[in-house]
Amino acid sequence: MTPQTIKRRSVLKGILGTLSLPSTAFVKSAAAEETSLDEWTGYSICDNCNQVPSCGIKFKACGNIIQSIGNWSENPRHVLCSKGLSTLQRLYNPNRLLYPMKRTNPKGSDDPGFVRCSWDEAYRMIAENLTRIKAKDGADSVMFYIGDPKEPRPPIMRLARYFGSVHLGTESSVACRAACMQAEILTWGRPSQGSMPNAKTKSFMVLASNVWSRPLGWWQSLTAAKKRGCKIIVIDTRNTKTAQFADIHLAPKVGTDAALAMGIIRVLVKENLYDKAFVDKWCHGFEELKNYCESFTPERTEEITGVPAQKIIDAARMYADGPGSFSLTSQSLTHNTNGVNNARALLLIPCILGYIDVPGGVSFPLSPKGLQACGMGLQPKFYEAKWWNAKAQKDRRLDKDFVLLWHDMMIMYNPNHLPEYIDAGKIKAFCGWGFNSFIWPQPQQYQEALKKLDFAFCADYFYRKESHRDMDLILPAAMNFERYAPFGVYGSKFAPRTPVKPLGEAKEDWRIALELGCILDDPKHFFVNVLCPKFFI
Repeated sequence: MTPQTIKRRSVLKGILGTLSLPSTAFVKSAAAEETSLDEWTGYSICDNCNQVPSCGIKFKACGNIIQSIGNWSENPRHVLCSKGLSTLQRLYNPNRLLYPMKRTNPKGSDDPGFVRCSWDEAYRMIAENLTRIKAKDGADSVMFYIGDPKEPRPPIMRLARYFGSVHLGTESSVACRAACMQAEILTWGRPSQGSMPNAKTKSFMVLASNVWSRPLGWWQSLTAAKKRGCKIIVIDTRNTKTAQFADIHLAPKVGTDAALAMGIIRVLVKENLYDKAFVDKWCHGFEELKNYCESFTPERTEEITGVPAQKIIDAARMYADGPGSFSLTSQSLTHNTNGVNNARALLLIPCILGYIDVPGGVSFPLSPKGLQACGMGLQPKFYEAKWWNAKAQKDRRLDKDFVLLWHDMMIMYNPNHLPEYIDAGKIKAFCGWGFNSFIWPQPQQYQEALKKLDFAFCADYFYRKESHRDMDLILPAAMNFERYAPFGVYGSKFAPRTPVKPLGEAKEDWRIALELGCILDDPKHFFVNVLCPKFFI
């Protein structure tokens, strides 16, 4: 029996039609007409872009059935795109996981033989297996993983911490923009993807990002800036819509962005276009950078990158006519062997031009003291950052000889050698939320490795054969309309939710993680201190 064959409540017989309405309209549920209960209005946030923008959703419900969704006008991010509108279709998809499922056939079987089980049985299986593996091979032999959306990171980090495992991986430590974030921190001490142009911005550089496809009105901001006379330079190997829109498009060969950046910086230095006062006050190592760039003449840079020498010179001069800002990639730039250094090199361009914290340049907005909004509103006290960063924990991580700088800077361990770790007997169990094996470029290797684990479970919205086939348990996760946690975070503003009751026996990821914590460890670490208001002060 597979998860798809589980019968759903009669109210979910209908499936939504194709969404084609504008974002200002309310999209109706086919289930809406099947009830006559009290009508009410609720609020949630969208998690389809990794939950990071947290765009607001206003919905109309009748009883426990959501009838329609639309824009939450009071939310700072109040315009839904097609992905946000599709969340209603996802909620009532007939293939949703609604009950805990356990495998009955051996791993590697074409048919895992999943059958429904109770939450009590599922929790008992998890507790017995993880306790057994911990006693035999140590807590570090159990890997915890948070995929997409990022929402459950805080409680799962806490679960891993009190279970005692240092091997917490996420989709960011596999393939997302955390490597770009690492470059940003190394460059100016904190993450920043740049700032979209404003009325005072005269030049704008798009770094390996297709702004046209990004949410939050970034494309509209860029087109408005160009109308005002702002010059647009795009550095991207791809011929995107944003690249076609630019005044100058520099298309380097894959992995040569750092060489291109050095070529641009050489032009800025040779023509005395950089901000000497800013460099003298704020930049360390400029003389070393200047000497290193000397060999990157426009002609040599063209040989390395494939970008015409004159285009390099023209782009440098155009960008220097600032004040200017930039937009950095979310993912692609660091997905090669020189990834972090590619990003660091490009970030040096606005640095030496002095485009930092100036009108029309790159701003660094501040959140309220004590709030770490990056990473889904994580509170350092909640996930206990000091524990993760302590030498005793760092020294036990399997990635310490694989990605040295990453290991030193990041709490998340890098699981890109997971098949090797499993083959060596160093990882025995896998605890996943929102796991998709296709996040890796060679997913078959990781799928084969999962078969060799002593125990594995995953919580998710849907059953995906390639990722879940060799799990011992699959747990049904509540969706964005069915969750209280976490809030949407927008600087100093928060957006709480008013959810409907989860369908079937689905549970919020937060609840699953905290309930498992109560079983595997002392409940006071999960439902006493955690819920005490003093804990967040």
